Parts: sequence; C-alpha cells; structure tokens
Amino acid sequence: MYKRCEAEHGAENCEKSGAIVYPKCKSGFKSVGCCICSPQCPEEMSDLGISCAKSTYGRGAGVSRLQCPDDKEQDAGLCYSKCPDGLNGVGPVCWQICPASIPVACGLMCAVDKSTCDAYIAKATAAELNQTIYSSPKYTIWIYMTISASIVTVGLF
Repeated sequence: MYKRCEAEHGAENCEKSGAIVYPKCKSGFKSVGCCICSPQCPEEMSDLGISCAKSTYGRGAGVSRLQCPDDKEQDAGLCYSKCPDGLNGVGPVCWQICPASIPVACGLMCAVDKSTCDAYIAKATAAELNQTIYSSPKYTIWIYMTISASIVTVGLF
C-alpha cells in the first residue's frame, strides 16, 4: 500500500489515512484531515485550521469628532478606542502586527513578502469575481477574471 507513495516521495515520507496512503506534510506544516497540509501558525497568530490569521477584535463603531479625546485615536475622521500595544487600529478593528517571520500585512493574513500577498489577493479576487452576477431568461452577465503573467483581465458577458 505504501510502495507507490514511497516510490515517489521516499521511504518514511508517507502515512495512511483511512484506506489511502498520502505523502506526509513538509516541515512547518501539519496534517488537517486526510489530505490537506496547513501551516503551523506562529504563537501570536490564530490557527484557522487550513491557514493562519492575525488576531483581531472589534473596538466599537466609532464616533465622528473634529478632535478625539486623549483615550481615543482618529481613523478616517472617526474616533475609536486605542488598541493595546502590539496591535494596529484600522477603523473599528485592532489588527495584530505581523510577526518578524511573516512581516508583510496582507489584510486578514500576514505574508512572507509583498509578491506573495499580491498573489493571494489576486487569487481571492479571482475566486470572488468568477461567478454569475445577474441572470435572466434573456441574458446572463458573467464577470470573469484571469491572471496570466501578472496581467489581470476582467470582462463582462
């Protein structure tokens, strides 16, 4: 049962889950279910099961003021409670500052570099846009997005 997997991945590099043998996860990853390798999250990040995320919490909806009181900070014209040390306030959310091992802030996530962040955002955007946005008996509007050689194309049909 292990022969085919170990022939491709090497001795001791495979494990059985149910009735199927899979390659073991690479260093820095852990097995989630039968066949998904999820990164081992740094201690200061939340483990989402298949990825890591910065820790966050809400800090109120904000109050419009010309000047914020000393215990508040201003963001986009609104006053919010200050975030504790180690967190960065953006609107009503306190975001964890990315650890040195994955230093680039990428929205909910942290990335090792800007190109990795950009690729993640492009893939997430493509996944969101690759769907029908309007359909009627006469016609359908379909937004599609392709990513090829760093060129993003959006079209309506």
